[in-house]
Amino acid sequence: MLSILIPVFDFDVRDFVKELHRQCTNASIDFEIILLDDHSQQNFVSLNRSLSDEPNVIFRELPANVGRSAIRNQLASIARHKYLLFLDCDSEIESSEFITSYLKYASPNQVIYGGRSYHEHPPADKKLYLRWLYGMKREVTDAASRRKNRYKSFMTNNFFIPAELFNKIRFNEALSGYGHEDTLFGTELKKRHVDILHIDNPLCHIGLEPSEEFLQKTEQGVKNLAYLMKLKLIDNDVKLAETYETMRKLHLAGSFMKLFDRMEAGLIKNLKSSSPSLRKFDIYKLGLLARELREA
Repeated sequence: MLSILIPVFDFDVRDFVKELHRQCTNASIDFEIILLDDHSQQNFVSLNRSLSDEPNVIFRELPANVGRSAIRNQLASIARHKYLLFLDCDSEIESSEFITSYLKYASPNQVIYGGRSYHEHPPADKKLYLRWLYGMKREVTDAASRRKNRYKSFMTNNFFIPAELFNKIRFNEALSGYGHEDTLFGTELKKRHVDILHIDNPLCHIGLEPSEEFLQKTEQGVKNLAYLMKLKLIDNDVKLAETYETMRKLHLAGSFMKLFDRMEAGLIKNLKSSSPSLRKFDIYKLGLLARELREA
C-alpha cells in the first residue's frame, strides 16, 4: 500500500519515524518506512541506526553524499508499494491523522501536497531567525491559497505520489547541491498535465539552519535556478526568474548589477543580523541570479 521515503542527513529522526510507524500501524495498512542516510556525521548515524530494529523499517547508509535528487530516486527504486510518501527528515508531525489524511485522497493519477508549517514563536537563537522568518512569511500557505497556483506552490518536503507515476518522471540528477529540484519536478508535472491536489496536512519544519548556512544554501539554489533558466527547463512560475527576465527586457540588468556590487556586503550584514529584512533578501537573491547569468 504505502512506502514512506525519507532521505536523512545530519538529523535525529527517531521520534519522527516512530510516530509515522504508530500512525501506519493504527491505520492497519501494509507499509514500509525506508531511510537512506546521505553520509551524515557519525553521531547521527549511530542514533538513527537503531530504527532498523523496528518492524517495516529499512535503514541504509550511503558511502558518499549523493544529493537531494539522487537520494530520492534511490529511495523510490527500493520501494515496493503502490504509493510513495516523500518526507523531509528535519520535520515534526502535528496531526494524529497525518497518514490517514493522505490515504483518503489516494488516486492513481494524482499527486497530493500537504504543505509546510513552522513553530508559531520565533527561535530563541537569533542565528536561526532568518530561516524561521522566511519560512513563516514565504513557505506557510494554506491549501486554499496553494490551489490558486497548484504547480508553483508544490514543494518536495511532504508529498504523496503513485509509484508508477513517480517512476515516469523522477528527479533530475543533473541538479547538484541544494535548491530547485522541487521547481523542476513541479514543472514536469505541469507539462504532463498531472493533477496536484493541495490539502491542509502540513509537516512542521524544525531543522532551522543558522543564517550563514542558509545564505550558502540560497547561493547554491540560485546557481541551480540559473542552470535551469539557461537550459529553458522552467517557466515563469518562479517569481525570481520572472523578475530577472522583466529587468533584462527593460535593459536594467547592467545597472542593477553595478548597484548590487556596491550593496552586497551591506545586504549580507543585514541578513545575518537579529532583524533581517526579507525585502533585502529578495534583492540579494536577484543580485546573485543576475551575476550568475551575466557570467554565463
